[in-house]
Amino acid sequence: ALDGCDCIVLVFEETITSITAVRRWLNTFDRLGYPAKKILLVLNRAGSKSNGNAAGVEQLLNTHELLRVPNAFTLSERCLTSGEPAVVSHPKDKYSTALKALASIVKEHVGADSND
Repeated sequence: ALDGCDCIVLVFEETITSITAVRRWLNTFDRLGYPAKKILLVLNRAGSKSNGNAAGVEQLLNTHELLRVPNAFTLSERCLTSGEPAVVSHPKDKYSTALKALASIVKEHVGADSND
């Protein structure tokens, strides 16, 4: 299934366990011959106070594209309760901006036209 993917998105958090798992996946993808440009790393909850493994994240930046999605617990909770997506209710929020950037990058990878 991964061979047919235009873009592999690995979402992780800034924890030792998560960063270790990403490194394992990247090693596996390397052994399978997947180019680094096929892989997008997404750091979820970037800047969360419970996190603190920035050095591990920075090492991943050397070879792969990384998008940071900021921690937005309060906004996410509000949007879940209201049933309205954050990108609609709060389009200028950093979280919404990051989600739109993620969608744009994935769209670019798959070669979708602007109407998709």
